[in-house]
Amino acid sequence: MILDSPQSRLIVFGGFGGYGTPGFLNDRWQLPLAPNPSWSLIGPTGAPPSPRDGHVAVFDSDRRPDDLSSAATTARTG
Repeated sequence: MILDSPQSRLIVFGGFGGYGTPGFLNDRWQLPLAPNPSWSLIGPTGAPPSPRDGHVAVFDSDRRPDDLSSAATTARTG
């Protein structure tokens, strides 16, 4: 999970949806922090990374945080 301060939102990538189906995930969600927080799915801007959990994401204010493909590096993958 990262905090995108300039756009006042949280972004979550991937995770684990349970054993079997869906298993590891590679979806992205955002939560605007104001005025009415509500989670929404963010579509990929290119080919998404493989499904994973246990990864690390880093916010870089000089780059768009929507591109988490280079941030999600070390993880358990399915």
